[in-house]
Amino acid sequence: MPSDRSGSTLAELLATVESLPWNHSLYLSADDTTWSLGSHALVWDQDDVDDGEATPAVPASLGMKSVLSISTVQDIVSNRKQQGDWALEDLYVAVLYYYRNDAFIRVP
Repeated sequence: MPSDRSGSTLAELLATVESLPWNHSLYLSADDTTWSLGSHALVWDQDDVDDGEATPAVPASLGMKSVLSISTVQDIVSNRKQQGDWALEDLYVAVLYYYRNDAFIRVP
């Protein structure tokens, strides 16, 4: 069953990521140049697709793409929090870093 968090921002999802279903995915705008903490974000079951479809109907209808699995986002957030003081902006930067580099961010 989908976990529709369609009214959420990326900041709200990052703040509550530990409570999200690990087997779902984070969906954001297909245009990754527009992402921010205020971006509309959706958590959805990536397996909730019709035959022949790559993206579930609801995220696709909103112009969203799967960015990362929630379990990966949970790992990214956990890793960043273990590296010292953090704010939501730091979590966002860590998620972007992972998305672009397929690696955890290291904080000096």
